[in-house]
Amino acid sequence: MSSCCASIELVASGRVAHDQVTHSYKIAQGASNMLTALLAAELRSENIRVLSFDPGPVKTRLGPANAVTEPEEVAQAILDLAEKNLGSGVFLHISKGKVPW
Repeated sequence: MSSCCASIELVASGRVAHDQVTHSYKIAQGASNMLTALLAAELRSENIRVLSFDPGPVKTRLGPANAVTEPEEVAQAILDLAEKNLGSGVFLHISKGKVPW
């Protein structure tokens, strides 16, 4: 699991608000994306796919107050995307498609 806040391109271009989450959160999510890329490269020869997903705001104890997506919806969307996406080492938003690294 990741977040659009981990996208260097989105953050650098200002498309991700700089004041909505902490720097440490963005850095941790960026590290998660790097792990996705590393594992995808490492496991490619074994035909193991590795994907990173941005679920958007999710209604959980830790999610934002304005979240409208239920965890069950996110889980189903991730399963659907994983089945449709034949690539590996890809960063995907559950409803908007591919997210730039």
